[in-house]
Amino acid sequence: MKIKYNLHDSLIEKLSYDSLNKTAFLEIDLCNWMQNDYEKNQPENKIICIIFNEVSYIDPKYLNFDFDSNEILNVTNINDNTINIVFISDPDVCELTITAKSITYKEI
Repeated sequence: MKIKYNLHDSLIEKLSYDSLNKTAFLEIDLCNWMQNDYEKNQPENKIICIIFNEVSYIDPKYLNFDFDSNEILNVTNINDNTINIVFISDPDVCELTITAKSITYKEI
């Protein structure tokens, strides 16, 4: 499972989790201008939702976290099914870990 976008400097707006369907939704204000396929006629930013399917682990301390345009510093693939997202929550640096079978994307 690899995120297809460059998320560095993008902002986390919201995280929600549907425990019944084991699906997590991560809403991101994406720095579109930093993407490899960006063209000048496109908006510099866009809102996307990264959908994590068949979630087997999501860090519970972030399920009720009040995200407020938290800047993403780094995204690391820990293994085939786990990613770690490092972000700023002033004054702290935090890490969100999610393990899922697959991911899909949706523009909002």
